[in-house]
Amino acid sequence: MNLQKYYATALMLLIGALPFLFVPVSSLAGSSGLVETNLKIFLFGVLSCFMLALAWRKRYGKFLVLPVIVVMTLCTTLSVACRALYGGEANLFAVDSVLSSNLSEAWEMMSSHLWIVVLGIGLLVGHCVSIAIMANVLPVKWLRRGGISFLLLLAVQHGWYLRHNGREHYPIAVLTLTKTPLFNVGHVLRLVQDRKEIGDAVPPPVHFDAGHDTSSIDTFVIVLGESARRKQLALYGYGRDTSPRVQADAQRMIIFDKAHSAAPVTTIAVPLSLSRVVDKKGSPDNILRIANMAGFGTYWLSRQDKYGVYDNKVTALARFAREKTWIGQGNDEALLPHLRQALAKPGKKLIVLHLTGSHVDACKRYPQQAAYFQDGADINLNCYDNSVRYTDMVLGSIFDVLRTRNASLMYFSDHGQEWEALPDSRFYHGAVSPSKEAYEVPMFIWYSPVVSASERRTGRFHPNYSTAFNYYLIRHWMGIADPRDRCLSVLEPCFKGADPDWVLDGNNQPLQFDQLPASKRIVNPVIRTAMARSAPR
Repeated sequence: MNLQKYYATALMLLIGALPFLFVPVSSLAGSSGLVETNLKIFLFGVLSCFMLALAWRKRYGKFLVLPVIVVMTLCTTLSVACRALYGGEANLFAVDSVLSSNLSEAWEMMSSHLWIVVLGIGLLVGHCVSIAIMANVLPVKWLRRGGISFLLLLAVQHGWYLRHNGREHYPIAVLTLTKTPLFNVGHVLRLVQDRKEIGDAVPPPVHFDAGHDTSSIDTFVIVLGESARRKQLALYGYGRDTSPRVQADAQRMIIFDKAHSAAPVTTIAVPLSLSRVVDKKGSPDNILRIANMAGFGTYWLSRQDKYGVYDNKVTALARFAREKTWIGQGNDEALLPHLRQALAKPGKKLIVLHLTGSHVDACKRYPQQAAYFQDGADINLNCYDNSVRYTDMVLGSIFDVLRTRNASLMYFSDHGQEWEALPDSRFYHGAVSPSKEAYEVPMFIWYSPVVSASERRTGRFHPNYSTAFNYYLIRHWMGIADPRDRCLSVLEPCFKGADPDWVLDGNNQPLQFDQLPASKRIVNPVIRTAMARSAPR
């Protein structure tokens, strides 16, 4: 009997220690706040086992315990998914990206990481068995004392938040959850509140000086790429022929050699690129609203599934377009007919096309006939490079549509991707402990042959450039710049950029971009050689 008690206690400690398995060691070292948080999660985890085991002994207790165990297992599995997909522990950005995925994207992620699903099922079964063993082996007085300790600790933590975080934006109960085994539920509830505010918000009035329309160009197209690494484009020296259409028109472009995003995930990077004010009310001072007020027709064309797309920050931005279209089927080429329809309408216009680009799973981002790279054993690398080349083909098709119009196009990716090879390639968002590659993006502005030479800007821009300045660049590009913000546009000689150059990581913490490591460690020598050939010219 005593031996059984030891076994039951060991199981209880193991369950409580599970969160530790999914926190980077590098983060624990040198971060007393993170160590304190995980010690609390561990303590809550151990004490919660007493509560659950005590309830399990009751006649109908199992019906109450099982849902709690399911949620706890989902929390742990979500942490595993964030580690696999984003390279770190669960955080607001990573959870937001997971929850913003539509059904097809979620299925693609699960099919690419079936071991996570298997692990989740195993954890669920193991957790249920462990609680049942504890309920049958440990004395009732142990379970009662542990349960009371759990409630007391919960009350102390809640009281601490009431005293020290009285002005916190989120409910105190939600913050308390982040210190328990239900820590990811806290993240989810915070996101639910953010999304509700986005849906309920009425955009406040924006007062601004639009200046005078100084451009004769009547059609402006912004193409938002997805998860495109700058180093994966031949335009920037990559060893594979991934950007033939763009390179063929390079003489009509200004090419940004060292552009980078302000965040490593879409839901933050896109609003930061197209807005001056990013807040919970949907970024009211954004380029779409400014274009509307300047008399432009505005269009948002997105190759996204409608399911789950209406409740994130990117959609909050897109709603400012006068006409909006989300396409749930097909590849990025499916946007071209809608582009032609928008072009057929009269007046000056701003058209935004949001691609799926190279989003996970990259193998499904292009039609089979576009599988140009099929050599070698690294399937993931081939798929990613094929997705980049397919985006290049889509851009070339848009060039062809615009070539006879007085039009200009801006392309940039929302963010980059980390690249590791162990020994095969693995591409993922750099939400935690990012390198520069999580932010580095391709970017250029293209002008049709119809545009007058005096309005074209061509060549290569070599200094570091953050897409956080794109709001000012786009206004200048469209000829509706605010004179007071003139020097915030990279097209002006007085532009100086940001010093220091701040970016956000997946924990919403500011980092200095120039102090980030150049890349994650790459162990495949063949890929390391290819990377060495992809430095900007």
